Amino acid sequence: MAAVGGGIWRSRRNRVVVQTEKAQLQDLKSVVTASGEIKPKNYANVNADSLGKVTEILVEEGDTVKQGQVILRLESIQPAAEVDAQKAFLRTVQAEARGAQASRRAAEAFVESARADLVQSEANRNRYRVEFERAAQLLEEDLISRSLYDQRRADFEVAQAVIESGKARISQAEAELLQRTSARDMVLARVAQARATLARISDILRKRTYTSPIDGVVTDLPVNVGENVVMGIQNSPGSRL
Repeated sequence: MAAVGGGIWRSRRNRVVVQTEKAQLQDLKSVVTASGEIKPKNYANVNADSLGKVTEILVEEGDTVKQGQVILRLESIQPAAEVDAQKAFLRTVQAEARGAQASRRAAEAFVESARADLVQSEANRNRYRVEFERAAQLLEEDLISRSLYDQRRADFEVAQAVIESGKARISQAEAELLQRTSARDMVLARVAQARATLARISDILRKRTYTSPIDGVVTDLPVNVGENVVMGIQNSPGSRL
């Protein structure tokens, strides 16, 4: 019994265990395990285009973001104050421009009024001239008195003087219009300059807030709140955010 038992034990020790399965048609699968890097089809780095301190980070690694979504902000107290001050200044010069425009319109209306008065004065002068010339003819024929003739002549001379005064009034009004036009143009130039300055500092303020350039997933946040970042110069990009 001992000999037989020992032979059975040695037979089991050398036996190879295999797994069997019913034969059938099926797909073969090959699994390979290796290290590597996943490269996205589309990606974008967000670099700093202004100098300042990071005050707020609104996303974390792995977050899904939409294009245009705010992801990070820099300190913006000073540029925001400059924008507010420039907006106030722009409102002031715009009010000055409206006043200058109204003043010019008044001067323009005065010129038109003076010209209309001159036309009326010329019509009166022509009428008095006809009466004066007729009075001179009647005086030669002793058909009117000398006093009536003198009156007709005085009326004509006064009408002529009114015309000369009207011409001087027009010249003065046109000079005033020219002066007020120049003043209005100067104010409008200040308005344009103020708008350009506001656009520039508003752009500076806008660059303190960073948004996602694409729809995607945040894969890296190399900066922390409180860190200072720098803008790019020449061919060197700014700090990667």
